[in-house]
Amino acid sequence: MDAVQAGDVNDVGVKVILPSTFYGSPRFYSEAFQDAMAIVRHLGKPDIFITSICNPTWPEIISALNSQEQACDRPDLSCRIFKQKFDSLMDGILKSKIFGSVKAHTAILEFQKRGLPHAHILLIMVTDSRPRTTETIDTIVNAEIPDQDINSKLHEMITNQNVHGPCGNVNRKSPLVVVVVVVVVVVVVVVVVVVVVVVVVEVVVVVLLVILIAAVVVVVVVVVVVVVVLVVLLLIMMLLLLLLLFLF
Repeated sequence: MDAVQAGDVNDVGVKVILPSTFYGSPRFYSEAFQDAMAIVRHLGKPDIFITSICNPTWPEIISALNSQEQACDRPDLSCRIFKQKFDSLMDGILKSKIFGSVKAHTAILEFQKRGLPHAHILLIMVTDSRPRTTETIDTIVNAEIPDQDINSKLHEMITNQNVHGPCGNVNRKSPLVVVVVVVVVVVVVVVVVVVVVVVVVEVVVVVLLVILIAAVVVVVVVVVVVVVVLVVLLLIMMLLLLLLLFLF
């Protein structure tokens, strides 16, 4: 369109290859991947993997939305707030050294289907900061719900954001229940359609066989009647000949 508007007919239909400096282009991702592989090849495999997800119920997002809006309706707002929190997280990791001294790191920002961003972060720690024992790992990763009396804020955060609720009869609104119901309905519909098709095919086959048998019977009857008529005519002709011979 730029070439058409500029009146340059020579550039119409010419392919344009986006360079690696264009964020999000195939060459950009290829170069970023090669950089990440070079870091791993030179410094070793990552020690810590972190996933940071945009929370649509963050107060900063909720306070900026209109009454009829959701976080997915304002990707500009969600991305801006998430980027600020992501930068704050990286400052805590790299500058405040909340996990220890970081030798190298790499990260990628992705978007879910509803438009919410999330980040995957890989950390390569210095030798002294690498988690080597179960005690050290437990200080970084904890799969337990915090004690409400000891840390009520963390307890509320974990129970509200990181605990998957029950499904099945306990929670009919669970996405898993919806998926199971949809799958069951689809399977039932497919089975019913297959059964109906099989029954219809069988009925059609039976009807065709009956028609074929009836046609064969009709043909046989017609042939028999024709043969009988011919025999009767032949006998009548013979009798007439005998009668003529007797009279003359």
